[in-house]
Amino acid sequence: MISFSHLLYKHSTVPTINGSSSSPALLLLLSDEHASRGLPGLGHLKPPKNPRSKTKRKDEAKVETRHEEADANAKEQSNHDSNGNMNTNTNTNTNTNTNTNTNTNTNTNMNTIGIGIGINTNASIVSTATNNSKENKRCALCFFGLPRSYATMVLPSIEKHILKPNADHFCDIFVHYFHQTSEAAGRYNNGGEINPDEILMLQQSVKKLYQNYTTTTTLNGIRPNKLTLLFTNDTNEAFFEKRSSKLHRYHTTLDRKGHQVYFPWRSNWVNASLDNMIRQWHSIEGAFGLMRRYQKIHDIDYTRVAMLRNDVVYLTPIDIMRVDNGTLDTNNEYFVMPNFGKYPICDRMIYGPYEAVKVWAKQRFNLVEQRIKTQHDFGWKMHSERFMNSTIVPTIEALGYKKNLNRDICFFRARTGEMLMASDCFMAGSVRGFVKNETNIRKVVEDTVDRNCSDVIIDEKDTNIHVLYC
Repeated sequence: MISFSHLLYKHSTVPTINGSSSSPALLLLLSDEHASRGLPGLGHLKPPKNPRSKTKRKDEAKVETRHEEADANAKEQSNHDSNGNMNTNTNTNTNTNTNTNTNTNTNTNMNTIGIGIGINTNASIVSTATNNSKENKRCALCFFGLPRSYATMVLPSIEKHILKPNADHFCDIFVHYFHQTSEAAGRYNNGGEINPDEILMLQQSVKKLYQNYTTTTTLNGIRPNKLTLLFTNDTNEAFFEKRSSKLHRYHTTLDRKGHQVYFPWRSNWVNASLDNMIRQWHSIEGAFGLMRRYQKIHDIDYTRVAMLRNDVVYLTPIDIMRVDNGTLDTNNEYFVMPNFGKYPICDRMIYGPYEAVKVWAKQRFNLVEQRIKTQHDFGWKMHSERFMNSTIVPTIEALGYKKNLNRDICFFRARTGEMLMASDCFMAGSVRGFVKNETNIRKVVEDTVDRNCSDVIIDEKDTNIHVLYC
């Protein structure tokens, strides 16, 4: 039986369920055990109702939160040691400054909340380093991006095709998302409302999966005594505050002939395309950085890491320990990418050895400057897939890791309003076992998200591009 432990974080601004914020505040995610002791004020978040839903989801996730004023209760809560064995010292600063039974301090401008899931009722998610290095070898699932159509479309696919295939590995989970409530229309995107708090439902999905889960098989031959799920987010204002100077340089730097140096003007990109790419880079760094901070505090060796999107519907199982055709990566030497969307390579996800994924997640802003200075791909310099193929992948391979394009991976990008890009797996590549047939594709999606879907062609000039509304 697995139950929730609790984790206390101090941060500068805490988004609430209704979109407002309190600053500063403590956000404490409590276990059912704590709630039964009469702690007040637990709120609940349910997925939005949709008349087109095939069946009402029986497992509607609930997010349990409790907000406390920081200065009044921080000392009492941080010294709590009766069940959680947790001693957390926090200071009120603009940046988060958390010291958890360690000499390592972490600082972040991002809002961070967390839960812990432990094997034992009294297991603490905050643990000190052990002398057994084997016990500290772990895997991590890192999610990034804007949570479009999350509760109704994305989350059911994560439950079926990410969490379950990796359940034996007991990977820790780290999530960065943008706390954004609407999106403007764009290419193949009608725009609309977004409920960013839906992403917190992931905690209930994880809890449900592991509630009665037992296994004797793990990556390192032993079963961890806990797993951790942490969330962090940025607002648009925080993003632009950090990245505005780079965005200005990427848009406006010209060469002597008046051509843009960074912007891929030879492509079909518009200004918003570049902005959205930098937002994605920022979120990727946010998720990976959250993992690294937790890693340093708890002396954990994450040997296998996946970087996964918050805004796609996963249609095939993804076991991050396996490469193409279900082969186990016994030597942890392959970094894995999808075999579709190759323009000339897919930039939408990766998993593999920690150091390989670190290049993919953390070195983009540095390596793009190297590409600008040394490569002659005129008019394409910051084109995402070409940059990935010419710079990121070779940098990873130079470390001795091998690329593997996994034909067993298929997912469709989600848009607002329960819309999916239903051509994704068949554009510039192929997927094993999938037939490019609208009826077949629709059935696979419907079985994954448990909703009825309808096909719509959205580009009369290119009938290869069509979407599903579910």
